[in-house]
Amino acid sequence: MADDAIQMLKDDHKKVKQLLKDLTSGSGDKKETLRKIEKEVQTHTHLEETIFYPAYRKELDTIEGKDLVEESLEEHHLVDKILEDLNGLKVDSAEFRGRCTVLKEMIEHHIKDEEKEMLPKAEKQISKTKLEEIGKRMKQEKQEFKPERVIKVS
Repeated sequence: MADDAIQMLKDDHKKVKQLLKDLTSGSGDKKETLRKIEKEVQTHTHLEETIFYPAYRKELDTIEGKDLVEESLEEHHLVDKILEDLNGLKVDSAEFRGRCTVLKEMIEHHIKDEEKEMLPKAEKQISKTKLEEIGKRMKQEKQEFKPERVIKVS
């Protein structure tokens, strides 16, 4: 795993995108895939909200920078709500499939926004040394973080 904060976030994005693809495809253990997604999303969200976004706000103290963070926080909230709404559903139900599709679309939109807007701005404005320092803190926190909720689907 890279120590650069931006590369860590991109690596997480790639992993979650593959899990989402697995979830919405016609095969595989949907319950287990959803649990993995939830764990990855909770961990990633925690790292962004407690370490990366505060550093981003500090380094890019502009209205645009603050707006990007606020939009991302709102997207985190919506993804969390969709995950919460999946709790207790049957994996073979239309409701489950529909919510999984919306979850996939929401997360992919969030990833696209971060990778096209926020991360390039961070890469230009934050020194490589600072990004590595942020990445080291994120790496340490990732090893220690324990997600709160576990989805239960049948």
